[in-house]
Amino acid sequence: MTDDELSAFINQEIAASQGSDTNKLSRQREKAMEYYYGEAYGNESDDKSQVVTREVMNTIEWIKPELIKIFASGSETVRFEPQTVADVPEAQQATDYINYLFHRKNNGFKIIYQWLTDGLLQKNGVVKIWYDTDRSKSREEYLGLSEQQMQMLLVDEDVEVVESEVTSAQGMPAYDITIIRTGACKGLKVEVIPPEEFIISRKATDIENSPFCAHRTRMTISDLNAMGFKNTKDLSGTETSSTINYADEYQARHDYDDTDREENEAVSADPTMREVWVTEAYARLDFDGDGIAELRKIVAVGNEILSNEEVEGMPFAGWTPIMISHKFHGLSMADLVMDLQRIQSQLFRNLLDNQYLTNNGRYTAVEGMANLDDLLTSRPHGVVRVKMQGAVTRLDTPQLGQTAFQMLDYVDNMVEKRTGVSERSQGLDQNQLNPNTSAMATNQVMTAAQQRIELIARVFGETGLTDAFRIMYREVITNETSADIFRLRDEYVEVDPSSWRERKDVSVVVGLGNGSKETEMMQLGQLFQQQQQLANNPGTAGLVQPTNMYALLEDQVKVFNKAHAGRYFSDPTSPEAQQSAQQQQQQQMEQMQMQMKLQEQMLQLQQGELQIKQMVAQTNDENTKQGLGIKQAAHELNVKEHEDSVVLNTAELAMEAQLEQEQGRPVALGH
Repeated sequence: MTDDELSAFINQEIAASQGSDTNKLSRQREKAMEYYYGEAYGNESDDKSQVVTREVMNTIEWIKPELIKIFASGSETVRFEPQTVADVPEAQQATDYINYLFHRKNNGFKIIYQWLTDGLLQKNGVVKIWYDTDRSKSREEYLGLSEQQMQMLLVDEDVEVVESEVTSAQGMPAYDITIIRTGACKGLKVEVIPPEEFIISRKATDIENSPFCAHRTRMTISDLNAMGFKNTKDLSGTETSSTINYADEYQARHDYDDTDREENEAVSADPTMREVWVTEAYARLDFDGDGIAELRKIVAVGNEILSNEEVEGMPFAGWTPIMISHKFHGLSMADLVMDLQRIQSQLFRNLLDNQYLTNNGRYTAVEGMANLDDLLTSRPHGVVRVKMQGAVTRLDTPQLGQTAFQMLDYVDNMVEKRTGVSERSQGLDQNQLNPNTSAMATNQVMTAAQQRIELIARVFGETGLTDAFRIMYREVITNETSADIFRLRDEYVEVDPSSWRERKDVSVVVGLGNGSKETEMMQLGQLFQQQQQLANNPGTAGLVQPTNMYALLEDQVKVFNKAHAGRYFSDPTSPEAQQSAQQQQQQQMEQMQMQMKLQEQMLQLQQGELQIKQMVAQTNDENTKQGLGIKQAAHELNVKEHEDSVVLNTAELAMEAQLEQEQGRPVALGH
């Protein structure tokens, strides 16, 4: 197949594909954008209300916060599941690294926000994933460097001197140099493609198996040169971007605030800044003539083929909120409520027109009997001059009454049934929030209203995110040939994607919960109680290991904020946790040994106390016996002293009596 034949094939596929600016799909997207902005419908009258309600915008903007909370509130949007026990470390490493590249290197929040908006508003949202091997270059100037400083600067292999000049400073040579510093490659890139720039075959039901799809966008000649295309001088006769009409949906997006590039485009004098339409097409065709169609990537500008190579897979991932079986394009939320917005706008206009007529009604006037200028001028305290009584009569304007307001409520109910978005789901229904309404009843209403939104979240996760992260995994393991260091949970981790096993059937799981945060926390709390019961039962204690309890605690943290996972609890399988466990075991052994020594010492003390008590008891017995002997001896001594005293007194009395007889007078002895 020659380049001319290949170019003709690409142009033919584009003309026959979905997404061209002349088909019905483009007009539907244009209409959805106009309804989102609240543009006029085209049937307005100058003398009547022209208000436009915003059901399309309200519906989409109320759905987005719930979806953003699910997918962009943490650092782990999806995870890679291991297929064997040996894949567990690799799967965890891939989960951490790919999520890091998506959120930190590519602003994952902005990507998810724009991707969701395109799907909700314009049927399909598409992202493009590729690995950019181009290396950034920066120009740097240095003045007055010494020879040593210059040598230190030029030791880097990625530095190239483009200008240099030798000067003199204080008698020493000084160097003024200008360098070009080449940085690292830009790496994995994720970009949300505007819907009008994505083209896919009408036969396709999904991107992966599509026979043809393409990304058609505007680029400058300078951009093409930076991408490595060297034959851009041959593009001088190619149509520029200003000569090709933009899609109607592009015009609708920019007409609202007059930011249309085509109308405001200035012609640059620099030929490298001239913009051209670049088509990056992916087609399944038999280019080499072996009878088997292969997937090829063709980059073309107009009819000029810049590159043609065989590739492994499509770089695109897309989603649609409401899938239609056997079709790539489904329905957007705008498709569900655009007709209701038109009805609601008309009802609201009628109410306003009725109010205008009530305040400024119509009158009948007898011709020639009233001053028409006074009658046509409506102002407070105004006077209408008449020539006869009853020349001016007011025509009554019938009030629309409650019927019109009931119709407005009816349309709101239809919006709720179609989309799941209502005042209750938005937390605005005062009847559901009054104190007499039970918490369970309120929760049931909220859950029922959110089922449609949860289904949309599931569709986005299972069709869009899983495909995107599978492509990111493929691009990383194919292009990154060296280890990289990134920051994870306040630590720097080294990862080598080239060592991962390439698996085409890699399992990607979206991190969706089973309900609200309160519901998840309640479920995790029940699991925690069950773990405690099993752990406290000797017969089932082996069913709950530290790793199981750690997993539950981490899941509880992730419910609040996935970014804080790993900050409050340590993985029991980590080297730090194992070292800490060993230290605790050693401390427990030391404590047990000390307790045993203390017990031995206490036993010895108790034995010593018993011996002392026995000795004291024996001593007390002996002392008791000795005390009885002393008492008996003292008693005997007292008896003897008493007897001696009696004998002495008797002798004294006998002597006194004898002296009285001898002297003939009384004698007192011993006084």
